[in-house]
Amino acid sequence: MSRQVRIGDLLIERGYITQKQLLDALSKQKQLNLRLGETLIECGYVTEEDIAQTLSDQYKIPFEQVANLTFQPEAVKLLSHSLADRHKIVPVSVSEDSLTLATADPTDVIALDDIKSITNQRIKLIVVTKRDIDRAIEWLYLTPEGFNRSSLNISDFVDISDEDAPLIRMVNALIQQAVEDKASDIHIEPSDYRLIIRYRVDGLLQVLRELGMELHTSIVARIKIMSNLDISERRLPQDGAFRQMLSNREIDFRVSTIPTIRGEKIVIRIHDNTQNRFKITSIGMQKTTIARLKGLLALPYGMILVTGPTGSGKTTTLYSCLEVLKSPHKNIISIEDPTEYRLNGINQVTINNRIGLTYAKVLRAVLRQDPNIVMIGEIRDYETAEISIRAALTGHLVLSTIHTNDAASTLTRLIDMGVAEFLIASSVAGVIAQRLVRRVCPRCRKEYILHRNDPLWNVLEIEKYIQNKNEVLLFKAGSGCAHCHQTGYRGRIGVFELLPVDESIAKMVIEHQPAGVIKDYAVKHLSMKTLRDDVTIKVLSGITTIEELTSISYLNEYVYQE
Repeated sequence: MSRQVRIGDLLIERGYITQKQLLDALSKQKQLNLRLGETLIECGYVTEEDIAQTLSDQYKIPFEQVANLTFQPEAVKLLSHSLADRHKIVPVSVSEDSLTLATADPTDVIALDDIKSITNQRIKLIVVTKRDIDRAIEWLYLTPEGFNRSSLNISDFVDISDEDAPLIRMVNALIQQAVEDKASDIHIEPSDYRLIIRYRVDGLLQVLRELGMELHTSIVARIKIMSNLDISERRLPQDGAFRQMLSNREIDFRVSTIPTIRGEKIVIRIHDNTQNRFKITSIGMQKTTIARLKGLLALPYGMILVTGPTGSGKTTTLYSCLEVLKSPHKNIISIEDPTEYRLNGINQVTINNRIGLTYAKVLRAVLRQDPNIVMIGEIRDYETAEISIRAALTGHLVLSTIHTNDAASTLTRLIDMGVAEFLIASSVAGVIAQRLVRRVCPRCRKEYILHRNDPLWNVLEIEKYIQNKNEVLLFKAGSGCAHCHQTGYRGRIGVFELLPVDESIAKMVIEHQPAGVIKDYAVKHLSMKTLRDDVTIKVLSGITTIEELTSISYLNEYVYQE
């Protein structure tokens, strides 16, 4: 009988899975090209800890969590990083007659024989989870100040005091796991009794772990050192940044501290420069919207504004527009606070309010740099708005962001800021409003039915979006699996509405018409798809869910029923 069947039977015997779940995993195993244990994890039937505990019981090998292990530097030196990474095995300790290794797969005899022949040591094993193995490799084979594998110097590791080394590895591990889980932010929050570590994944915060408050001061100090902040200043907010190499990827981290009544809270924003590909075709726009946007970007001058709440992907949309515009024949300058991503072919300037380098001041200087295209991170005040609009009127294409609820209200917002109506009407070429919604997880998505007699059918105005007048519609939603951390969602996608400013809308702005009138005209006469329209289309396409639709669009008419 094969090892895979044995571990399946053991998992059934211990009550971790049912016979039906085992058969389902076996049928999916070839498709996923994974081992049985990994397939069961991907299906959401077991956790990595369940597998590790079962292997521990099966082979009478101790099970441990890496955080509870003490690694001897002299043992780590016996195995190169490449060997440890290839076999997914980490040395723990060494004695006169044996070498203790941590492994997620105690049955990998090829790996064990390889290490035994290289070290000439008798091998003892400890079972850990695969995730813990990956973290341990990062902790032990990277220098304390960075994650550059090629610059590993084990003497640097040995020279760290016993008190400091675990803390450094703990902070590095928190950062590493956040990047692996595709988190956008890390929140380190002191409470009365515990230090709470939370990650934001796909827009939602989730608790990663809780630590003792005795670690708070040390962790804050460590992050401040990494970010070049003043470790003695605890009364005022501070902002800093650092960069690390993780798995041969360059990652930028922005750090913000703020004093609370329980101590300093830290938020670390993660920017993966290698993972972000700013393509207008991959951010979620409908083809008709892309065509209309490209028409606006082809204009020789004018202003294009992107609006939405914080964290709605406005900067990504602006960068995607710059990728369309980028050319060796154009001088493109961006002004940002701060510069979030580095773009080749773009002259990027970061403002600094502490020394008086404001948006308005930099913008005046930029206009003397002979630009074709200017990107402004955000229009925050009248001065920046007026200079930007005048730049758009004097032969420059200007792109920027502003905070409003939808595209039409952006025009009235500029009026409220004090900008003259005729300047707005003459300069603004178009406005993009956007939100982010979560995608249905591709690994665990399932179909469910909405009947024509369901009240939600009319609330969603299904008839507007479908051609086939069926009695039922099939929607998709995730049931939750290891791939999506049991949320049913994996990743996010943009939802957009694009308002082109034609002569009629320009006239409405001059006449100071309300935003609702402008929006109604754009929908009826310019075929504008609203945010509600766009997200509904994505629901009907199985990309997102009705719950995500309600997160950006009220369904006042619909009463949820049990």
